[in-house]
This record gives sequence, C-alpha cells and structure tokens, in this order.
Amino acid sequence: MKIALRFFDKNLIIQSEYRSYKRSGRTVKVMGGYNAKVLRESVYDTELMRILTNWLNKIEGYGIISQWHLHELEDHKYSDIVIKKAGEPTVVIELLATGSQSSIKDCISKTPTYKRLLSAEEAWVVHFTREDDYLEHPYWQTDAELDQGVNLVHFWHDRSFDTVKMSAHWKDKSGNSQRIDNELLTV
Repeated sequence: MKIALRFFDKNLIIQSEYRSYKRSGRTVKVMGGYNAKVLRESVYDTELMRILTNWLNKIEGYGIISQWHLHELEDHKYSDIVIKKAGEPTVVIELLATGSQSSIKDCISKTPTYKRLLSAEEAWVVHFTREDDYLEHPYWQTDAELDQGVNLVHFWHDRSFDTVKMSAHWKDKSGNSQRIDNELLTV
C-alpha cells in the first residue's frame, strides 16, 4: 500500500476537494474547522483500483475486483477491493475517507463478515484522513477484532498529498501483533 500511494495522481487529489467531496461533519476538524470539504471514498477507491490493476493485475496476474457483490440471507453487501490469485492469500480491503470514530468503528465491524464471505486470509481497513492531528489519537480496532483478522491502517495526508503519514496495527503471518505509529512516507 505504501508503494501504491507514490503513484496517486496529486492533481486529481487537489481537484477532488472541489469536484468530488463530502463534508467532514460536526465532529471532525480539518484545517481548523468543522464541515470542511474532504475527499470522498470513491476518489481513493478509483486511484487504488487504477494503480493496483496496472501493477498487480497486468504485471503479476492478480485479480483486482472492486465492489465484489456478497449475498448473505436477504442482505446484499459490497466489499471495496478484493485482491485474488490462485495459490496466494485473498485480501479484502475496506476503504474509509475522513471518518468519524463511529464510522471507523462501523467499517471495522463489517470487515470480518466480508473476510468470511470471501474466504479471505487477510483483511484491511484502510482509512484515509485529513483530520487535524489525527495520528496523535487514532481509533484502533479492539484486540478481539484484531484476533478476527481485521488489520487497520490510517493514512493522514495534507491537501496536496505531498505529506502522507501512516499508522497501522496488524497481525503478521506468525500471529504477532505489529504496530507502526506516525511514519512519514515518501510520496
């Protein structure tokens, strides 16, 4: 994911604040104010799909599927991105754009269902945010959610996507809990 971010179209990111935005809401402060314009999830989804398809699909032969339709009883669900290749672990990625604590919690809570329905070995919640000072107090999954295989990464970025910082909490292949806090990325 860190490598993929290097290929985000920075001009698109800047323009999307005016063309494809949502409001940060009354509880999320961005650039000193509430209800600020922030990018919609679809902007990050489109960029990730473009990059992952060109990289993993065309070069490595992985299937990169967006909005995989899942059906459970009378409920229809759609996972954001699924990465799949025969003989390799299936990975489900759930995206969130500048979310409140409750929206992050909701995204985390639905991810084990997607993981189960897709028989995925790995699941990641990927939260892109512009919230002021977010990485000083990020919301993390519970130990029980981590034990269910829900990994979480937060990417904070500035308006121009020149500065990107990452914090992540996950279990490695050996089942050991790993954590990165406030790492400055090269983009």
